[in-house]
Amino acid sequence: MSIIKRMLANWIVVAVFTLIAIMAGAFAVSSPAQAQERIGKFYPVFFYEDYGIEPAIDRLVINFNEHRIVKIEIQYMDNSVLAASIARDITTRTGVAPRIVHITPDVGSSATLDRNRVSAIAYLP
Repeated sequence: MSIIKRMLANWIVVAVFTLIAIMAGAFAVSSPAQAQERIGKFYPVFFYEDYGIEPAIDRLVINFNEHRIVKIEIQYMDNSVLAASIARDITTRTGVAPRIVHITPDVGSSATLDRNRVSAIAYLP
């Protein structure tokens, strides 16, 4: 896949999930029963080393600082350097260190994975 197609695909994914997070954060939880319904909600943000990651980190930090996100987890397969860089930037700007998880998916031989991609999982309140 060409770099432009990957960039466009990633931008669309980030835009959609950012919109979902904004919409989810726009609704106030007014009772414990409503809060219980929202437990476990999350959205992914994907990072690739070959183009700018700062706008996505900025959105994560803003949403965390505005309490739209309660926890961030960084997941990676092969790109530990990018994962550590993203985690360090988030820690510096929020004061909270995200959990870094090395994942090893169990996939068949026919599956193709982008092993250099790093994902940030943003958990909603």
